Amino acid sequence: MKKVLIPAAAAVACGCIGLAFVAGCVISNGVDFVHSIAQNEKAVRTENHALELAEAGTLEISLSAGDVVVRADSLGTPEVAAAITAYGKDADAAKKALDDTRLVVERTSTGARIELAGEPVEQRASGIRVVSRPRADLELRIPKDVRLVISVASGDIRTHGPIGASKLTSSYGDLNVEKAKGDLVLQSSSGKVEVGELREAQNLDARSGYGDVRARLVEASAVKLSSSSGSVHLEDATCTRVELQSSYGDVVARRLRGDLVAKTSSGDVRLEDVQGAELRLSSGYGDVDVRTARGDLAANTSSGDIVLAGFEGSCELASGYGDVRAEGRLERASGRSNSGSVRIRALPGSQLASDWKLQSGYGDVALTLPSTISFELAARTGYGTLDLQVPITVAAGGLKDKRAVQGRVGDGGRRIELGTSSGDVHLARQD
Repeated sequence: MKKVLIPAAAAVACGCIGLAFVAGCVISNGVDFVHSIAQNEKAVRTENHALELAEAGTLEISLSAGDVVVRADSLGTPEVAAAITAYGKDADAAKKALDDTRLVVERTSTGARIELAGEPVEQRASGIRVVSRPRADLELRIPKDVRLVISVASGDIRTHGPIGASKLTSSYGDLNVEKAKGDLVLQSSSGKVEVGELREAQNLDARSGYGDVRARLVEASAVKLSSSSGSVHLEDATCTRVELQSSYGDVVARRLRGDLVAKTSSGDVRLEDVQGAELRLSSGYGDVDVRTARGDLAANTSSGDIVLAGFEGSCELASGYGDVRAEGRLERASGRSNSGSVRIRALPGSQLASDWKLQSGYGDVALTLPSTISFELAARTGYGTLDLQVPITVAAGGLKDKRAVQGRVGDGGRRIELGTSSGDVHLARQD
């Protein structure tokens, strides 16, 4: 992988080449950018090293630049194959930089350590001072269940086969773990982060500054996936507690067992086949869509719709500017929209475990209940009609006008309150 790497400050200062020529600026680690401006030459050397590394040992790698590919549980002797690249203003300078660069492979008390030793080369081109650093692209063959501690300033990290509990970090690059056993910490400042399978873990912490974060086939006590600017996906997971968070992107969970907190500042929250004692969903600007879920669910969005289908349990739903709809076997229901309709359909098997309240500022409110449920009713509308298609026993003073009624349905019991400032109220039964 080759990337153009310009730190934020440098990007601002050098965004206009004309200004850069006049004022001058420093660009570091921008190897390809350096090459394009200063016509850098490069020199490449390949080498192989044996690794004294046993199953379940520890491998540490530290690079300023370069891709790392790890193949675990492979046949043969553990080893590392390296392609080392150095840069200079001409062929002689590049060769000298390469001669001064070496790959350090050494044994440690727990396994092995690899790092690249070499001095950066400074140059000037049209008023721009550039700093190029050597890079090492590594391909490793290691035993299974090795613990990896890898840090790369600029480059991708990819693992194939079963690795052990590991920590992988890249400032500018993607992270991809095919299969792991034990705790995982994955952090990329700018790149995608992906986990294919994780077993027997206490913790999974995967984060990206600017990229998507995805994980599947996860068994862990605590899971945290987050992205500042990208979508977050979790599928086929059994966990105790899960936190999914994005600042600018969608949050998606499918086939999840465990308590869940899912939130995004700008994007949709989507759930499918999720079960947890507590499900907490939030979007600043986006929809919340839940298909087949069970638990105690609270969902809110400042601007978007909330839709629940095939839901079992208790729900508390609130939208600032959008519709609220829910259908399922409900024990408790609370629905509110400042500007939108609120429609709840309680299927057979539902019960009133507590009082229910549905309200809207500027929209209709509709509730459909099984005919077996009895309750106390309070319904009102400011500017609309009451469409109450159930027998109601109204006490003296319970029917004040055509826009408000209080009474008993069946044998009474828990209280259901339906209200809207500007809209109609609908109440119906179903067998």
